[in-house]
Amino acid sequence: RYNVGNTVQYECKQGYILRGASERECLPNGMWSGLDPICDAFNSYDTPEEAANAFIPAFEILKYLTSSSQLNHTICAVCSKQRLLWKPLDRGLDLYIVFDISGSINNKHFDKSVSFVMKLVEQVGIGLVHDPSGTRIGIVAFTSTEVDVLYPHDPHVKTSADVLNFLQNVQNKKRGGNCMVCGLNKVRTLLIPTSTRQRVGAKIAIVLLTDGQRNMGGDPTHEADLLKA
Repeated sequence: RYNVGNTVQYECKQGYILRGASERECLPNGMWSGLDPICDAFNSYDTPEEAANAFIPAFEILKYLTSSSQLNHTICAVCSKQRLLWKPLDRGLDLYIVFDISGSINNKHFDKSVSFVMKLVEQVGIGLVHDPSGTRIGIVAFTSTEVDVLYPHDPHVKTSADVLNFLQNVQNKKRGGNCMVCGLNKVRTLLIPTSTRQRVGAKIAIVLLTDGQRNMGGDPTHEADLLKA
């Protein structure tokens, strides 16, 4: 039993994040103050919007570091504390999306992944092909037998609508097993070398979208380590 004015505190087990109020007070109307607390696993989100918004702090910095965002280049105070996505203003960003289109991805989850990608594209924008400081988007859509590629320096990719069109086209090829190694390998051996020839020194960021149910190609850890090297 709690009396008016009593408070309770909430905390989560290690590895979980508290969302909602960490402390709530018993109010005269019999209700508790604040939002209901929930313990979520790290990087656990209910909607594509929530997932995309979790990337915003890093991509907000990119807005200052890439001209494709059409914002000014004043460096914010937190930029000096960032490491993963830092790059001088004149080098730009090549953002690669590695997209699982295997048979285990149903249409609902595919649509959510597309929504997530489009939110990211909205955050960073798409620079001109010959813009040395802009952001370019590359996509590898993979199954066990097929890999579709959108090159980051494709001159026909000028807007987010062009990215969406590519993703809608590969949806019809959604089938087969999950060769995650194939997708990561294609980024490392094809897209990155091709992009490097187009624009030397650009920062590289890779986002992998998959249900994790790999059943072809073996353990992707080694390929991921090669990409990080």
